[in-house]
Amino acid sequence: MEKYYELDVAKLSEIIGVTGNITVSDEFLIANVTGARAKEFLGHPMRLKAYEALYCIHGEFDVEINIKRYHIEDDTIVFFLPESTIQIELSGSPEENENMEIVILAASKEFIQEVPIQFNGLFEKSIRLLSNPYIRIDDTGKKILKDYHTLVSDLYEMNLVGTGDAIRSIGTSILCLLGNLWADKLSGPAAENQAAMKARAVFERFLILAAENFMTEKKIGFYADKLCFSPKYLTTLIKNVSGRTATDWIDAFLIFEAKNLLKYSDLTVKEIGFKLGFQSIPSFHKFFKNKTGETPSDYRKTS
Repeated sequence: MEKYYELDVAKLSEIIGVTGNITVSDEFLIANVTGARAKEFLGHPMRLKAYEALYCIHGEFDVEINIKRYHIEDDTIVFFLPESTIQIELSGSPEENENMEIVILAASKEFIQEVPIQFNGLFEKSIRLLSNPYIRIDDTGKKILKDYHTLVSDLYEMNLVGTGDAIRSIGTSILCLLGNLWADKLSGPAAENQAAMKARAVFERFLILAAENFMTEKKIGFYADKLCFSPKYLTTLIKNVSGRTATDWIDAFLIFEAKNLLKYSDLTVKEIGFKLGFQSIPSFHKFFKNKTGETPSDYRKTS
């Protein structure tokens, strides 16, 4: 499989291939990926330029979303926001990995804006969902999702006039269904410690902002201003909640991105340094070596 890292809906469709792949222009995609193809696809880190839901029908893996790790098993859907950085590590037995089956649903930002629910808000305003960006699917949910997929597949194969619009409408319906599933998850009992819950909510909002802006904004003042706190207060809050400073988190995003660009892109070290917002190559080299113990060029040679 070719090298890839940054993925929008069109690139995702191209990487997955034609088999089991249902695409409506560059806006919406449903794909069923199994076996070795699923293993290979999941083995690549990626930075998403779209919304994505990954339905694990059969398999087991750990996923890092913006440097936070979660464990995913059979009958689980995990959700990703645009600009999320994702690293997946298979954790099942060799036999389970060979029999892995996943369904990928991806939608562009433009497509989501037309969905008649506060789709993005469900992510960004819920601390419990952001802390646990996955849900288990019961038998009823599995049947509904299977019926949706069968209907879309049949329409796609028939290729009648208006098929694209029909699939787009069904895609919107699927997203509404997922929104309702998330709403049910969010209606569970609230955390007992309200102060701790609010602090963690601020931290999660900081992580979203950091994932979107770390290449251009590396100072805590930017994030404090966006979150309407003083830099000192936000620094203390993040340290108390996570055990790491805000700068540590921003640096972690930078190193994660740098490593993946060095390994999976054809950009030169100079281009990567400038892409990540460093004003000079020596400053990028110094930062990378301080954090990893090796230069960007050495890392690229050995990775």
